[in-house]
Amino acid sequence: MCSSKDGIPPQKLLSGFFKNYLFFTLICFVCLISCSDTKKLRIGIIDRSIGYLPIETAFRKNLFDFENYSFKRYKNSEKLISDISKNKIDVAVLSLDKILGNYADNKNIRIISGLQKEGLAIISDQKEINENSSVGYISNDITDFFVFTFLKTKHPNAKFIPFRENTQLSRAFAKSEINALFYSVPHIYKFIKDKQVIYWSSEDYPLHPASNLVANPTAINEKAKTIKALLEIIEAEIILLTEIPSNFIEAASVIYMLSESDASDLAYNTDFLIGISETDKKFIAEFSEFLINKETIPIFDYTELYDYKFTKNQP
Repeated sequence: MCSSKDGIPPQKLLSGFFKNYLFFTLICFVCLISCSDTKKLRIGIIDRSIGYLPIETAFRKNLFDFENYSFKRYKNSEKLISDISKNKIDVAVLSLDKILGNYADNKNIRIISGLQKEGLAIISDQKEINENSSVGYISNDITDFFVFTFLKTKHPNAKFIPFRENTQLSRAFAKSEINALFYSVPHIYKFIKDKQVIYWSSEDYPLHPASNLVANPTAINEKAKTIKALLEIIEAEIILLTEIPSNFIEAASVIYMLSESDASDLAYNTDFLIGISETDKKFIAEFSEFLINKETIPIFDYTELYDYKFTKNQP
């Protein structure tokens, strides 16, 4: 009868061998999946964010080759910003205040294209902003910029009340502690009910940027071909959404669960454009200076915020 030189039965040796083999195979499989995923362009998506509309419509049409793209969904921007800064995702769409705050802190993202324009509104049960208006808004975001740059000058007798968080703002409006709400689409429509829009940000700054497409520098250098393909997909979707309004209205109704009336209103007052325009750069410079002067973010060179590798609009 056969036996090992250490006195261990052969069947136990074989059992140990197969356990080690299976463990090694599992490790290799996990590493293969992990390495394969890092080669893909990893796109972070914030649920119900209007800036993602052309990506969402492309996703629903199965236009993305899943050999080259992977997607991760987030409930809000905080975790997404952390992940893109740590190279756990490659590309995302972020609002300007989030972009500037992150770049000023660690400079690990770049704007590779503009995307969503406009889309900020004030709703109220009043017909206009007047001396009886108390307008709530979020401090240190784009609405704050519009309040101080335009609205306080145009409406010096109205009250403009800053809030630190969206939940505080929403609660104050629900309790009628304020009678007007300055907020972004599509979220503003959940408050509208018997209210009406009395101001759009586009009235004072047409085609101002609201959300931009950003990427971390590693992805820009290592995944340029796939990023370029992504921009081509987005641009094709933008054409279908903006040149055929019914496409925009239908997509917004389904994705953001809006009524046809609200979706139509959103389509008329929100735009999408690929590229980095002079208007984009001018607005971002003004907004950056605004936040720097408030000491919300440290002084930084916002001209270095962009990577023009993928844009048709060169500086």
